[in-house]
Amino acid sequence: MLIADDLLFAGPTGELATKAMDLDLHRTGGTQFHEFVPKGLEIRVLSEHFVLAAAHIFLSGTYLGNAFAGDYRYMRVWRRGKSGWQIVGGSVTAMV
Repeated sequence: MLIADDLLFAGPTGELATKAMDLDLHRTGGTQFHEFVPKGLEIRVLSEHFVLAAAHIFLSGTYLGNAFAGDYRYMRVWRRGKSGWQIVGGSVTAMV
């Protein structure tokens, strides 16, 4: 599985989400993406077990019924463990 069971993610309004919460938002339609345009990616190898990725993405869609569109910065912390590489942390922030 791509997402680690102990995921901790900071959403666009600062709220923290777990793996179960994140998957539930997508499963129920609480988060819907209509347009996804990657604009940039930077990767930093921190050690043989941790990598930090920063992506600049144009997104449009809805989040909990509210429409959004714009450029966003996604941060992801990847960890290599027994199950391979998995996301253990992340955040999304609107770019102004």
